[in-house]
Parts: sequence; structure tokens; C-alpha cells
Amino acid sequence: MRCEEVEAVVSGHDVVPQLDPDRRAALNAAFHLVEDVQTPAVEQARRAIREALTIAEHAGWPETIATLMYAEAVDAITNLPDLAAEACRRLIERSEALSEPAMLAAGLTIRAELALRDGDVVRHGADCARALVLLDTAAEPISRASALISAGVSYEALSLWELGDELYTRAELLLPECDDQLLRPVIELNRGLAWFWWTAALLEAGETERAEQLLRDRTEDPTLDLPASWALELRVSRLARLTLLNAADPTEIEELRELGARLDLHYRELEWLARMQVHLALAHDSIRTGRLADAAAQAAAAEELTRIQGTVYQRSFAHWTATLVEQRQNPDIGQATRTYASVLARQRWDERLGRLAAAREQIESERLRGQHEGLVRRTLEDPLTGLGNRRALEQRLDRDRAELADDGPVAMLIVDVDEFKAVNDAYGHAVGDQVLCRVGEILRSVLRTDDLALRLGGDEFCAVVTGAPADAVQQRADQIGALVLLEGWSAIQPGLQVSVSVGLACARGPAGVDDLYPRADAALYAAKAAGSGLQRIAH
Repeated sequence: MRCEEVEAVVSGHDVVPQLDPDRRAALNAAFHLVEDVQTPAVEQARRAIREALTIAEHAGWPETIATLMYAEAVDAITNLPDLAAEACRRLIERSEALSEPAMLAAGLTIRAELALRDGDVVRHGADCARALVLLDTAAEPISRASALISAGVSYEALSLWELGDELYTRAELLLPECDDQLLRPVIELNRGLAWFWWTAALLEAGETERAEQLLRDRTEDPTLDLPASWALELRVSRLARLTLLNAADPTEIEELRELGARLDLHYRELEWLARMQVHLALAHDSIRTGRLADAAAQAAAAEELTRIQGTVYQRSFAHWTATLVEQRQNPDIGQATRTYASVLARQRWDERLGRLAAAREQIESERLRGQHEGLVRRTLEDPLTGLGNRRALEQRLDRDRAELADDGPVAMLIVDVDEFKAVNDAYGHAVGDQVLCRVGEILRSVLRTDDLALRLGGDEFCAVVTGAPADAVQQRADQIGALVLLEGWSAIQPGLQVSVSVGLACARGPAGVDDLYPRADAALYAAKAAGSGLQRIAH
């Protein structure tokens, strides 16, 4: 965790760092690329992602790096399903290494969706619950909102519309804190589509009054500016919902028919879900008006779409609709058959409510477990920066002594902020704390997942790197110094400048672990004696 995130867990309040304008613009642009990979401009978006990643890596902007990797994962799950699992794994590992909880949560929801496609409901529930607990942690509002949307979509894949609706509302409440409103249309579209299927399931279960109440309570925003294809989907969903509940007037039903014809003509392959909604709604309208041949054709078209794609509830509602048509076509169908269909629908609804209760219980259990793990973790963390502390360093060195191969490389970097007392004296301790937090972020950003970043106290930081050759470790030391110099310190305080000195020691095997710290410390003092912003390597 970053320093602000640790403080948020301790205090119970969201504390998010203020990003300078360039850094915030880069983050917002990354989220636009998440949307762009889901459009026909995907190839252009992929090039933009690669270019933005290079810039973000060089600048040491962890929130943008993680978001761009999220864009790659969304691209994979949308357009390149064979690559989705690997893209998701990279997103999760990098978000963990960068201590970016919102994008880690987003990665977990994608992994949950992939698990559900493979029929692994247990893994789906565990990953979604962990994601929601991570989203209790402070992070950029736009990042949290995006991950909450992703979690909502994942729960809706199990027909848990209530949970999805709650998560969309949580995301919506974060939007006033976002300077870019690109997620508002995303929330509106996903929520509107979910309301249709929630309504359909209530009707199938015989909960007509609740379905009508849902229609009154949940209304789409007609003034929202949406992309053309999204506006079409949302309008279809709204008209179809009205038609299901016999609340559409003749002009709205005619509009739905016209939109259905438009979908069949221009969006036959892309908008299969909207086409299914049209067929189902028109089937119910035709049943009510006695046009049973049209009702049968519409129901059959919906059933055909569910054979190709669709959730259990989407398939169930299509089959239930076809059954209603058959009952009207053949009134001699026995009462026992009709009763049996109703019992099955009610049983399916009750099973869904059981899954909903289990999901809520799993979220709460994960939250309690996370609180316990947080207490344990904080004994190993520096409370200001969220990096490891001296106790964590002792644990790591003990592990390396026990596990390192006889010739296994291990290295230690000690980083000291130059003239840090002068920073505190000139700008105050609040600015000094921000400097320490940002140096800690830079240190973490250049390390791998298995490396350990620590704050030893005061203005002194440390990193333990295992399994990397000496020249690679030296490159990391160079990168730390360069990133600190390039950081936009003036955004924290006009006139503020910061540099660091670095001491580096390398060794091989368990026997070399014991003197790593004194050697790196001696190298650091040699670097500082030679001048600010330098590094020295212990020999």
C-alpha cells in the first residue's frame, strides 16, 4: 500500500494523493483507452497504450501503469479471449507490485469472469469478494469507480442484479470527485441493461408487483449524452422493459419494432443481447394481443439467440416465454404442466436468492479476514509510506539466508534523501512527509514483484533484490536517482527540488547476506561524501 492508503485503513477515511496536472491527465487518458479497446478503433488504442506505458514507466506513475495494463486486459477479454488469462495475470501481479488496490480489484473481477466461463463459481465468488474488500481502501476516485463497475458486471453474470445495482450506485457516488466523467455513460448503460433482466426474472417468478415497483424506482437518464450504439442499446432496454410490464403505449411498441428491425439489419452480429430483448418483449406484447403466430416467431428467435450465447436466466426467460405462447396456443395443456413450470421458476428464483445471500456473507467474511491481515501487515509496515519497516527487513534477510542458493545473487540498495532537513525547515513537515511518500512510490515502481522496498526511518529507504545480476541492480539504482530528479516536485511546493544518494552492495549465497547492510550503508556514506545525487557500489 502507498502511504495514503495505509492512513486510510487506519483512520477509516479516504486519503488520496493530489496528482499534478500531467500525471492526472495521463491517468484520465488511460481510462479513455479502456473504453477505446471496446470500440472499432481498437488497433489505434493498442498503439496508444504501448506509447503511454513507455511514458508512464519512465515517469514512475504507478496508477497510470496499472490502468494501462487494465486496458490491455479488457482488450484481451473483449477481443482476444485466448490471451485474456495471461493479460489478467500480468495486471494482477503488476498491480500488487505497485500497490494499486483499485486496479488489483479490477484484475480480480476479470479473473472471476474468466473463472465463471469455465464453470468455477467458487473461484468467481472468492475473487469478487476480495476485490470489493480492496475497494474499501483509498485510491483515485476514477480508479475505484471503474473497478466497482467491473465488479458489478461480474456479479450480474451470476444474475445477482441487486449486488450489481448497489455497486453501480457506489461508483456513481464517486463521480463528483472525478474531473473526467467518462464513466457516467458506462454506469448508465450497464445498469439499464441489468434492470431489464432483473425485471424479466421477477415476472418469471410470479413477482409482478415487485417488477412494477422496480420499473417505478429505476429510471434511465434520458438527458445523458451517450455514444450512438450505447444510446440504442439503452433505449431498446427501456422500451423492452415497458413492454414486458404492459406499460408501453402503442407508439413505444412501434418504436421497439423499428429498432428491432434496425438491429437485425445493421447490428446483427454485434448487438445480439439487444435483439434478444426486442424479441422477448414483442413476444409478450403479441401474447397479450392474441397474435400468437407472431408471439411464437418472436419467442423462437429469442430461444435461438440463447442457444448461442446468454446466461442461465436469459435462457430460462426465453424458454418460459415460449411456454406461455404454447399455453395460449393450446389451452388443453394440463394444469399440472402449468403448475410444474411455475414451481420450477419459483425454485430457480429462491436458489438465486440463496446465492445472493451467500455472496453477501462471503464479502463480509473477506472483509473481516482482511481486517485481521491488515493488523498483522501493519506490524511489518512503515505507517507513513506503507513500505516495509525494519522488522520486515529482518524477516526478508532471514528468508534469504534460509532459501538462497549457494551462488544465488542478492543485493541491497540504501537510498537517502539529500538535505532532507533543509526541506522540512523550508517547507514544513507536511511537505516533507509528501516527499518521503513520493520517494517511496518511486522506489517501489522500479522493483519487481518479489523485491522488497522498505523505509528504515527518517529519510532513509532500502530495497532488497534477489535473483538479479549486479548490472541490472545498478540500472535500478540509476533509475531511482533519475526518476527522483525528474519528478514534478513543484506541484507539491513551488521551488521544491529533491535528489537522492544511493549505496549499493551485491553478494552471492546465504553467507553474503549478513554483511549486505553494513556494506551498502558504507557505500551510501561514500556517495554522500562525494556530493548529492550520486551512487556508490560497495566492493
